[in-house]
Amino acid sequence: MSTKNLQTKKKFGIKGNSRSNSIFKKGLIIQSELNRVKNALLKVALIILNENYPLTQHPDLDGVKADGDLLAKMFQGYDEVEIIPNASNIEDIVRKLCAHHKNSHVERLHFHYSGYAVGSSDFDSDCHKASYMNSHSWDASSVALVECEGGLYSFHDIQHELLHCNPAKLTMTLDCCGSKNKSIGRKHVVVRNKEQVKKADLQNIAVLHGTTDLRAASDTHSFTQELYKIFMKENREIPILEIVSKVNQSWHEQSVKQTSSLDIVGISNNWNFYIWPTSSTFKLKNENRSGTLMADTKDMTKHVEDLVKSMEVMESPQQKDTKTKEENEGIEQAIDDLLKRMKKLEREKQDDMKTIKESKAILEKLETDLSETSNEIRKRKKARKTVNIET
Repeated sequence: MSTKNLQTKKKFGIKGNSRSNSIFKKGLIIQSELNRVKNALLKVALIILNENYPLTQHPDLDGVKADGDLLAKMFQGYDEVEIIPNASNIEDIVRKLCAHHKNSHVERLHFHYSGYAVGSSDFDSDCHKASYMNSHSWDASSVALVECEGGLYSFHDIQHELLHCNPAKLTMTLDCCGSKNKSIGRKHVVVRNKEQVKKADLQNIAVLHGTTDLRAASDTHSFTQELYKIFMKENREIPILEIVSKVNQSWHEQSVKQTSSLDIVGISNNWNFYIWPTSSTFKLKNENRSGTLMADTKDMTKHVEDLVKSMEVMESPQQKDTKTKEENEGIEQAIDDLLKRMKKLEREKQDDMKTIKESKAILEKLETDLSETSNEIRKRKKARKTVNIET
C-alpha cells in the first residue's frame, strides 16, 4: 500500500483488519465520486473591476463599483466567483485561475471586465490582421484592456489563457469604452500568443460587448447595469442570444445612445438553448437538476465527514469490542447506502442529458420540416404565377 494511503488510513483511525480495509476502500471510492461529480458541475467566474487609473490620463470610473455589486448578485449560483478590483496585472490573475483549475472539469467559465480598453495598430504580431469575429467590421483581436497602472493586455491573449481551463463553454462580458489615443498607457501592445484561436474553441466562446467599435460608453447607464435589469425582469435566466436585443431595447427606451453586441461562431444550434448565467442549459420549469445534484453532493460530503468522525471514535482503544463491531457494521451499511445514492444521482444526470439530446433532435427536425414546408409553399406560389401568366 502506498505511503499516501497509509497516511490516509492513519488519519481515519483505521487498522489493518479486513472489515476496516473494506470500509477504507469504499470511503476512497466515495471521495473520488464526490470530487468527480463536483468537478463536472464547476461554474467559475472571474470579474475584473478597474475603477482607478492613477498613473494614466484616464479619469476614474465611478460606476465600476456598482457593476461589481450587481455582478456578485448575478453569479451567486456559481461555485467560484473571484472579484478583483483595480487589477494591475491581468495576465498574472488569469494564469493563476487557470493553474488552479488545470485538472478541473469546468462546465462554465465567465470572464468580466469593467474599465477602459484601447484599439491600437501597434501590435507586434500579425495575428490581429485575421479577424476571427464575424459579427462586426472591427477586429476584436486588436483590442487591449487597460490595466490600472497603464499596462495593456490584449483581448486575443485573454482568450488563449482562459482556454487553458478547458471550459465546456466560455462566456465573456466586456463593459468598457475605448480610446484610440496612443498617449494613454503603453503605445506598444505585446501579443504573447501568435496563433489564432482554434475554430473548435471559438464555437464554444460567446463575447458580449457593452459597446461597438470601442465607442464611448456610459458609466451611469453601463452595460452591466442594464444587463442586471434584464436579468431580474427575466427571472434570473436569459437566453444568451436574446441579451443584446433586450439590453439595446432598454437603452433605446431611455434615449441612451449606446449599442451592445454579441460575438459568437454559430454552428448548428450550439448557442440556441444556452441560458445565461444559470447552471442549466435549458430553462427547466419544475426544478434545476444541476442545482439538485450539487445540493445532494454537498449533503453527501457532510455525511462522509460524519462517517470519518465515527471511524475515529470506532477505532479508539477505549471502545469495547462488541460496540466497535456494531458501529463498524453500521458505518459499512451507511457507506453502501451512499454508494447506491451516488449511482442513482449518476443515472438521473444521464437521463437529463438524454432528454436534452432528444429535445435538440426534435427541434432540429422541426426546423428541417419548417424549411421544407416553406420551400414547398414557395414552389407552389411560383407555379400558380406561371399558370396565371400563361392563361
